[in-house]
Parts: sequence; structure tokens; C-alpha cells
Amino acid sequence: MIMKTLIIVDLQKDFISPSGTLYVKGGEELPGIIGEWIKENQENLRKVIFTVDWHKIGDKSFEINGGTWPIHCLQYSEGASLPDSLFLLCKELGINTEVIYKGNVEDHEEYGAFERNTGRTPWETLKLTGYMSGVVEVKPSDEFIVCGVAGDYCVKEAIGNLKKYLKNVVALEKAIRYIG
Repeated sequence: MIMKTLIIVDLQKDFISPSGTLYVKGGEELPGIIGEWIKENQENLRKVIFTVDWHKIGDKSFEINGGTWPIHCLQYSEGASLPDSLFLLCKELGINTEVIYKGNVEDHEEYGAFERNTGRTPWETLKLTGYMSGVVEVKPSDEFIVCGVAGDYCVKEAIGNLKKYLKNVVALEKAIRYIG
């Protein structure tokens, strides 16, 4: 049986709530869709990894600082929060969860959570390196399922980052929402 690792990209309030500062249309549907997928795949789901956009107020990507985007996902803010429901579901089902933080690089925009991957591939595990959160170990033989927001930016980049190091990376299209 092929085991799966689910990677949920930036499922944060500022993106998935209609009141969020960078709301992605349909984002509010994703916790329910992803929760159902987790239940349906719990038997061969090894781990769920959440990526989190994690900006400081002085971030150069914000419009007020000369960037492209409105202020969103400020560190420790309500807008940066993830849905409790998915963590509770994983706990109830005995599925391990981990969090990777990204989006706090001084010199450029960081859409993909695994851009700074060291690329080290030990025999049994691959160490995926997030910007602030240290290392998450995964099994390269797993199938990596990627979903979340936004499909045209952060999900796309996360998939591209992962494909540099892993063979079995696929998008869970029904659980991806796009800005454009």
C-alpha cells in the first residue's frame, strides 16, 4: 500500500474567510472538502503538513511597503490562523500533523514553502526545510498530495519546490482555490 502525505498550503483565515484581507473565492469551502478527503484516506495517510504564510508588518511584499499585496497573514494575528477543525480531526484519527512557516524572506517573495530545501536525501527520509520551522522528515516513497490556496501562486510554487526532490507529487484539484 502506498502511503500518502497531505500538504495543505496556506489555509489561513486571511485567505479562506470572506472577511479576510486577501480572500480567495471559495476558500471557505476548503476545510470541509479537505476534512472529508482526510477521513476517506485515513488508512494510508502518514502525515498532514500545513504551510503557513507568516509575514512581519515591514514585509516588502505588502503594498504599503512598495509590494504587490495588501497586508495579510501577519505573524501571530487572527488572519494568520489555521482552521482548528482539521487539527482536531487529525488528532481524533491519530494522524500526525506538522507546520511549515514561510513568507518571511527579506530579499524576495517566497510563495513556495519548500524553496529553501537542502535537498539532502538520506536512505529512508527526505528532510523538507521550511524557512523558520526547521525540518520535516518525510518518506520519499510516499505519494504527496498538495491542496490549499492559492493555486496560481503558493500551491503552484509548493508543487514545483517538491518536484525537485520527490517523484510522486500530485495536486488535489477539488481542494485548491485560485486568485485569478
